Formats: sequence, C-alpha cells, structure tokens
Amino acid sequence: MPKLKNNNYPLDKLMLARRKAGFKQEDAARLLGISESTVRHHENGQSSVTIGMLRCYAELYGIEDYRDMLPSPKELSRHSIKR
Repeated sequence: MPKLKNNNYPLDKLMLARRKAGFKQEDAARLLGISESTVRHHENGQSSVTIGMLRCYAELYGIEDYRDMLPSPKELSRHSIKR
C-alpha cells in the first residue's frame, strides 16, 4: 500500500477531522486497533500514513473522501522549505 510521505509536516486536517467527529486520540486508536502514539505520530508528522489507513480514519470520522484530509499543495510547499 502506498504511503503518504509527510516529511515531518503535520497532517492538521487529520487532527481537525478527529476533533470535529468528537474523538480523542485514545478513542480513535482503540476503534482503529492501533496505538494512541500511532494516531499522534500520524497527526504530527512523525510517522508516514498509508492511503489505506487514511481511508480508515476517514470512515471513522465520517469523511466522505479521505483526500479531504490531505494537505493542500500550498501547505505542502510551506512545509518543504528548510528553516
């Protein structure tokens, strides 16, 4: 399964979708069968997330299209600049 290489930028939309759906990281992790640290690492960019996993998050959070949780090209370019 292809992975979204997040290059240490946070997947803010993933975190926002979780919060909007009313889940804590702990709740999402339990329901998805993964660790809370995995959820945290996916959200903060410390770990790559597969497209399949993004689809699981989307289904849990009631997001119709998993791509809605991906960073926009503008967000990607902002994080690709070395500081």
